[in-house]
Amino acid sequence: MKEMYKNCHFWIGFVESLKEFNDYFDIDIKTGTSKFAQDIGFPFKDEELD
Repeated sequence: MKEMYKNCHFWIGFVESLKEFNDYFDIDIKTGTSKFAQDIGFPFKDEELD
């Protein structure tokens, strides 16, 4: 099963593993946002929006 995800091309670009793909979308506790959100222009977590 791991081989199935080894060299996948996703719409976000090339990732070498499913873990790398998941890490791209996981929310970082320090910033309150994901790497994906930062790349498409969303700001860091805003206290007023909570």
